[in-house]
Amino acid sequence: FDEAVDKGAMALFGEKYGDVVRVITYDADYSVELCGGTHVANTASIGNFKITTESAVAAGVRRIEAITSTAADEHVQSKIDLLGEIRSQLGDPQDVIKAVEALLKENISLKQEVEQFQSAKLVELKKNLEESVKSYGEVSAIIETISVSNAGQAKDLAFQLKNEIENLFLVLLADIGGKPSLSIMISDSLVKDKGFNAGQLIREWAREVKGGGGGQPFFAQAGGSDVSGLPKVKELAETFIQNS
Repeated sequence: FDEAVDKGAMALFGEKYGDVVRVITYDADYSVELCGGTHVANTASIGNFKITTESAVAAGVRRIEAITSTAADEHVQSKIDLLGEIRSQLGDPQDVIKAVEALLKENISLKQEVEQFQSAKLVELKKNLEESVKSYGEVSAIIETISVSNAGQAKDLAFQLKNEIENLFLVLLADIGGKPSLSIMISDSLVKDKGFNAGQLIREWAREVKGGGGGQPFFAQAGGSDVSGLPKVKELAETFIQNS
């Protein structure tokens, strides 16, 4: 071992060696290494050689892992089979790459159409919410169950309505993919003058949907796991504002 190291052999990956070692030299000026692995008499017996992973081991040192022989043949065949399945799913096109590119373009176009549809839907929803305002003294309250795709849309609606309706007390409830969502927006004036706190209210009401959340005094959101509790939250919100 000592003699091999003196000649410049490298031991990588922290392997342990005995007193007598094997030295593999591909090129004395390029690679002289101690080797503790499995060998063959002739590289032809290895058959196919397929690199499967490549990663960093240390600064300036890379490591590759590969499979050979039957394992490599099976790996290549699995990729060929996968390509065949993809081709079949695409309708057996002559040029698979062009078919995939066309599919991606179509997907982007459809996403844009969905976004446009959702934007139009939110505009209509916002209009309906504005028309549902109920006055409780100086408070303008909106407590409604809405249909949105995600909590972000409810948040956007809440901030838009806050900028347009004075003394707003807003509670939006939604069933998003079978999960309850709560959003509370309160005008700064009501937070200051009446001491309303959206974060405190949502922590209390989220219990009804077996969830939790939080936020600031003027805005808070929460999720949960039980949509059946949404009507109870709406009832609590209505009672709160009626008694405030």
